Amino acid sequence: MKIKLKIAVGLLIAQWSAQAQSITLNPSDTKNILTVQTTNQAIKLPVLNESQRNLLPAPVIGMQVYCSNCLAGVGAYAYNGSAWAPMFVPPTSDLPSYTVGQLAQGGRIFFVDETGRHGLAAATLDQAASIKWADGNFHITSATRMGVYGGLANTNDIVRIEENGSYAAKVAQSTTDGGFGDWHLPSLEELRLMYNQKNVIGGFTNANYWSSTEISGTPATEPSTTAFAKDFTSGAEAPLSKASNARVRAIRKF
Repeated sequence: MKIKLKIAVGLLIAQWSAQAQSITLNPSDTKNILTVQTTNQAIKLPVLNESQRNLLPAPVIGMQVYCSNCLAGVGAYAYNGSAWAPMFVPPTSDLPSYTVGQLAQGGRIFFVDETGRHGLAAATLDQAASIKWADGNFHITSATRMGVYGGLANTNDIVRIEENGSYAAKVAQSTTDGGFGDWHLPSLEELRLMYNQKNVIGGFTNANYWSSTEISGTPATEPSTTAFAKDFTSGAEAPLSKASNARVRAIRKF
């Protein structure tokens, strides 16, 4: 590891020294192990879209990326141990306000939080008329979040485990409405909010719609075989076999 690090740093020093720049690695410095001095260059973070960033395997505290389409804004993000947080957050007063029913953020707004500046938008059309929740075998995906804003993490967990294929979460995640790349399958509570505003959103069919919320196996170490679906005719919701077919309507948070 030390040899590789020395070689890498040596190459950096050689490259920068040739352009009258400097880079110093100093393990004895109690404040800055790495010091970069330059007057006409910059350090470039890896540029990822939100889906790519969220699929990074086992991120650790301090990792940094530049997100090209993140819902919290385009810019630099750092991993804080539990989530990717924007490194530079604009004042709330600089953000536009929204109302339920407004056509914005790539779809139709169906939920707005107390600030009026953040919430959820639904695609205006279904992404699938009849599709399974899982692609083939049953797995433990850990996609058990039920609440508002839980659908994005659920979807990322599902796609990470199920990988490529044709299934509800993958279809939702592949949506590009409005030029956004962070669409996902709604959690159960998000699906409830959609049902309550189904006439405002429009385009729904009287049928079952998938949520991204799976039901843990029994015992929990066993693969999950069911996930929550909601009937958009009566509003009833119940566990449905992941091998069953239901409709998909993608959402995104902003």
